[in-house]
Amino acid sequence: MANKSNGLSPSTKLTPIDKEYIKALIDEAMEKLTQDVKNDLDSTKVELNTNKGSSDNSKLDKKVDDIQSELDKLKIRYEKDDKYTMTKARIIDFIERNRIE
Repeated sequence: MANKSNGLSPSTKLTPIDKEYIKALIDEAMEKLTQDVKNDLDSTKVELNTNKGSSDNSKLDKKVDDIQSELDKLKIRYEKDDKYTMTKARIIDFIERNRIE
């Protein structure tokens, strides 16, 4: 897919450092969210493993594994999908929300 942000770049009038800053903020937020979800899934697996006696645990283990694989798919999609690229409207909204002039 084409990168739409390159076409919008001249119209935003943001300096290259501003663009790098916005991209870094988004990347940091995504990395933290991804890590938080993975930590939650890992802790759920640990809790399930401590209760091995139950027959429901194998079903729950499968569900946790399915959620983990779905999370990995979403991360790949995030990295490829155009809807996560910066558009002029999103940049303007970001600037207004953070009162950047």
